Order: sequence, then structure tokens, then C-alpha cells
Amino acid sequence: VITGLPRLIDVTYCADELVTWSAPQASDKCTLVSFTSNYNNIGTSFLEGTTNVIYTAVDGVGKTSLDSLMVNVNT
Repeated sequence: VITGLPRLIDVTYCADELVTWSAPQASDKCTLVSFTSNYNNIGTSFLEGTTNVIYTAVDGVGKTSLDSLMVNVNT
């Protein structure tokens, strides 16, 4: 289970400002093998438009949990 992830971050900026959010947590009754994201740095500059940030947790028996947030950047 992945918790603590916002659904949408909506920002407006003119320069290379960083978009930040609190790191989500993953938990499972089995041991977690991995917890990854397609954006490894919280505090990233995003291009104008909408970007999906996807987190994936995998437990010791191979079950996968996905959660995502959308970063919407307007200039």
C-alpha cells in the first residue's frame, strides 16, 4: 500500500523553479523488495503541461502496488 501521495500539484512559474512534495510511504504485510518512481528526485523542474509521477512498490511475493500524482505546470 502506498500512502501520503497528493493527487495533483498545480503550479504556475516563469523560470526553473523546483516542484516539491512530501515523499510517500509504502508498507506491506510481506517484506518490500523495491519502492521506485519514474522521477527519483523530489524537487524537480518540470516542463509546461501535465506530467504523471508514478510510484511502484513490489513485495517479496511479487505483488505490485502503483500510485501516481499529476504535476500540472502553467507558465
